[in-house]
Amino acid sequence: MQILLFALFASAFHERSIIAPNNLETIETVISSDVYPLALAVARMESGGAGFCSAFRIAEDLFMTNEHCAHFQPCNQTFFHLGYEPGISTTDQKNWSCSTLLVESKSLDFAIFSVSDAEAAVKYPIAPLLDRTLEANEAAVLASFAGTFSKSIDRSEQCKVVDPNPTHTEDRFTFTHSCDTMAGSSGSPVWMRVARAVGALHWGGIGEGGQYNQAIRMMDILNEIKSTSPKIYDRLAIIH
Repeated sequence: MQILLFALFASAFHERSIIAPNNLETIETVISSDVYPLALAVARMESGGAGFCSAFRIAEDLFMTNEHCAHFQPCNQTFFHLGYEPGISTTDQKNWSCSTLLVESKSLDFAIFSVSDAEAAVKYPIAPLLDRTLEANEAAVLASFAGTFSKSIDRSEQCKVVDPNPTHTEDRFTFTHSCDTMAGSSGSPVWMRVARAVGALHWGGIGEGGQYNQAIRMMDILNEIKSTSPKIYDRLAIIH
């Protein structure tokens, strides 16, 4: 029943669009590239078989994902799995259990979780967050657990901001981008290629064969965190 509900939920929100041609690459193909270190911050968010999303590390013990991914299972049955990819041994992977859901917003579709038993993990970076407006056609990179089972990346010229001006869509304050995503990509960071910082949080698309995907500007998320949770805001790596 939980799996069925997840499938219906994902369908209702159109969490992915492959914008032809399909530019998704498996993570193994980019290990020697400059974008691979960005992808290391991306975790597979596992919710006890009820669903999968993507998430990313924003502080030593904090992860960000979509709000619509936050309630598949109770916190103690939710895990953030870093290094879940070929080429990284299971002993080098980090799989943290959720400790607390700290803050969430439906209109900005983000949630921040703390994890238990956090430890320094130099191999897995903390993602810097970009606090500025975005530009049309600004080059981007998107790494996620597309298809839920394998980390994939779109680093193509097609992966970019489409219209940076947010509008209210499905009760969210959201803009459009053209990076390829699939089911499981919800909650993934949209990196701005030149700034090498997360400029947006991907949340949805318009279905297969669509012309764009949808994301929340990180500057809007940061404004919300600063207003409602200043202690969390002070812990973040922010680039202006």
